[in-house]
Amino acid sequence: MPIDGTYGRLGAHQQRIKEQRQKNQDRRCRRDAIKNLNKDNISDLKNSLNTKISPKELQLIKRHIQNKAIKERKKNTIITIILIILITVGVYYFYILILI
Repeated sequence: MPIDGTYGRLGAHQQRIKEQRQKNQDRRCRRDAIKNLNKDNISDLKNSLNTKISPKELQLIKRHIQNKAIKERKKNTIITIILIILITVGVYYFYILILI
């Protein structure tokens, strides 16, 4: 049996080290890609902030954001009310089943 690590435990150990290095390299590449995407978004945001926006456009944007927030609040309150009603009905029927 050769001592160069082609057979036995040493060869298996070297193979696992190579696989682990490859996994780490893949993770590093993915992490770097994500960081670069975030940097690109930040640079785009900085570029868009440097442009001048007219007051009328700014008011339109603010109104649009406010309308979206109002719709979101309405949706959340409706969902909360429905959940409260369902929980109350469920507890009531559960209580009735226990007493009967």
